[in-house]
Amino acid sequence: QSFFPDHLNDYNCSTSDRTTCNAGAVAFADPYYGGRGPQFISYNFSMQKMINKKAVLTISYSGSQTHFLPHGAGRGYAQNTFSPDYVQQYKAGITANGYAGSAPPYPLYAGANATVAQSLRPFPQFQGCSATDAAKNNCTGDLWGSTGNAAYNSLQVSVIQRPWHNLSGLVNYTRSKGLDDTGNHRTQFPIGPQDGNFTQNYGANQVDRGLTSSNQTNAFNTAFSYTLPIGRGQAYFATNRIMGLIGGGWALNAIYKYRDGYPLQITGPACNPNASGGQGTCMPDYTPGFNKRAARINGRWGRGPGANAGNLNTIHYLNLAAFQCPDSTPTDIGASCGNSNSPTATWKIGNAARSGAYGLTGPGWWDIDLGIRRTFNVRETATLHLTFQVEADVSNATNSVFFNLASSQWNPPSTTTSTYGEVSGQNQSIQPRDWQFAGRFRF
Repeated sequence: QSFFPDHLNDYNCSTSDRTTCNAGAVAFADPYYGGRGPQFISYNFSMQKMINKKAVLTISYSGSQTHFLPHGAGRGYAQNTFSPDYVQQYKAGITANGYAGSAPPYPLYAGANATVAQSLRPFPQFQGCSATDAAKNNCTGDLWGSTGNAAYNSLQVSVIQRPWHNLSGLVNYTRSKGLDDTGNHRTQFPIGPQDGNFTQNYGANQVDRGLTSSNQTNAFNTAFSYTLPIGRGQAYFATNRIMGLIGGGWALNAIYKYRDGYPLQITGPACNPNASGGQGTCMPDYTPGFNKRAARINGRWGRGPGANAGNLNTIHYLNLAAFQCPDSTPTDIGASCGNSNSPTATWKIGNAARSGAYGLTGPGWWDIDLGIRRTFNVRETATLHLTFQVEADVSNATNSVFFNLASSQWNPPSTTTSTYGEVSGQNQSIQPRDWQFAGRFRF
């Protein structure tokens, strides 16, 4: 200390003789991730084939890799939390003052703070930041938390038809898969069978790598425009003025879209009673021996037996029996749910996939939009071509209703207030039927 007489306050020395000096704040900078911004790598390959003089078939593969994204998991050491492995081994004394009365090695690691849990941290001499610790003197912090990764792969097939016999349009189909580890996560450490009902060991950010929340496996689009071949310059009634007035100039348009639902992220109720043991988002266990085809029940979303506007939030479309509290049994799937005060609370980590467990996805949707347009010739001279165009368009022509999922938080069957697997309200991607009318002069 004699080498730094001018930096007494930097070490939080509370006495002039410098006999009691608390460690100051620590910012952990990972030498690999430190200071890196997001990294994007894109790649694609495509082939085109002329079907005829007016149509082209395109088959493409498109993919990308993205690294160093915000909100990644796997930062347990940097955030000074202890491994869930220790929770299983020392759970009986994890919250006890196991070292009270002894001579602690650090001033902040003494008395009520000298616990088994604190001793298991990567930096036991530093406590966690408290709400009243405005100066952040007694904590560790992670300077660079951009550890997330994402990947996208897709097969795209399209046919584009240029105007041919008054018909033009396109058909497009995309099958894709997006993976990331930037969403919900249950732990920031490597885990394995000792931490829950896992069949293998997983790396720090491996167990929570799953389908992205915006993944749509199948997407289909088709659109066309057709002009009636009647009237002047067309194949039929080209010289018949009356038929040209009646049927000439009409164009019909249609668009059809289909989208799969997003993968469901099933979360659970109260889980690991000591959050610093690695349990971030609570997730349930798969029920052993459960048939995944029975995870969805009561038919189409929002159209279960007896479904109507009056009982919109009363019918479950996800089977509660598909999951259980971590470390429970299929005969009592809620046995181990609880908090730190519950004698049956589990110390295990749920093994359900972070997203898309059992292949579950939310409500998908489709939409049909129609339009009709007519063009009238008003005046045509050597210097002026004036037309008047009227059109009518309707979106969601069938006025179909698609629903949102009320909640994907699983709860034991005894929880009567659960909205798990119910539908609530209309999917805002598909609004009710809407008409639009327009008229305009073109010259």
